[in-house]
Amino acid sequence: MTDPTAPGTPEEPTPGADAAPSAPGTPATPAAEPVAPAEPVAPAAPAAEPTAPAAPAAEPTSNPYAAPAASPYAAPGAAPGGAPVKQTLSLVSFILGILGVLLAFAWGFGFIPGLAAVILGFQGKKKEPDAPKWMATTGIITGFVAIAIGLIFAILTIIGIVLYFAALSQIGDYYSY
Repeated sequence: MTDPTAPGTPEEPTPGADAAPSAPGTPATPAAEPVAPAEPVAPAAPAAEPTAPAAPAAEPTSNPYAAPAASPYAAPGAAPGGAPVKQTLSLVSFILGILGVLLAFAWGFGFIPGLAAVILGFQGKKKEPDAPKWMATTGIITGFVAIAIGLIFAILTIIGIVLYFAALSQIGDYYSY
């Protein structure tokens, strides 16, 4: 006897084993004859005018939570048509105004950025009607503040230098022989 768990030699498939067994008394069906592959078809001649590429397929699923394009809840700074809003002058005015206020405390160096912020802020209000108004307004206000602080610090610096040299000249007169 042979052990069913022992590995044996694999059996060779018999020809016609994949065909269904026929019932006794019925003749076995002959195997289908192989079909010759079809001859390749020559490609058609190119058309006189090139055709436009096919349009990309639309996305089958979209985000159900996305806001519509013309929604009042669209992203801030977006134009109604979806085009980006030109806001360069207002943004530069805003940045220069803040920079001018910070530099105004360094011996009045904020005067020039403050002056540029005021000029660009007024130009931004005129030339960029769709830009956020707060940027140009903040640039104008901080520009004027930077100019004022810069002028005050410049005047105090000049007064300090004059007083310093005046004090030196009096000390020099006191110690002269």
